[in-house]
Amino acid sequence: MILGGRIAHDAATLEEHMESEALARLQTQEAGAAIIARIPRDFQLAPLVARTLVAQLRRYAADYYPPRRENGQLTYRAVSKASPAGQKLSECQRVAVKLTLHSPDDLLALGHWRRGTAAAATLAAH
Repeated sequence: MILGGRIAHDAATLEEHMESEALARLQTQEAGAAIIARIPRDFQLAPLVARTLVAQLRRYAADYYPPRRENGQLTYRAVSKASPAGQKLSECQRVAVKLTLHSPDDLLALGHWRRGTAAAATLAAH
């Protein structure tokens, strides 16, 4: 029984080691290269098709999502100003717009407002 448990433990350890090596290999590759390597296996596509597909997905991502958002921001797909007035919304070109809902500056402004309001209330009381 001890031998069987030892073999199972060694097999689990070996599997974990192989998994961690595979993850390390994937992490060292650029994300696009890792995806290109997986697409032919996962979908039985030619490597050229995989590279073309990843390039197109990158273009979609650039069109639909701004590269960086900060805390307190969201992305909204707005109608482009290049779309003519009166055109159906479904036919309008859309662009990604970053909207800031709140920022650290808001907290500073709120603090100044509160201090100012407290000071004004104190002056009014005297």
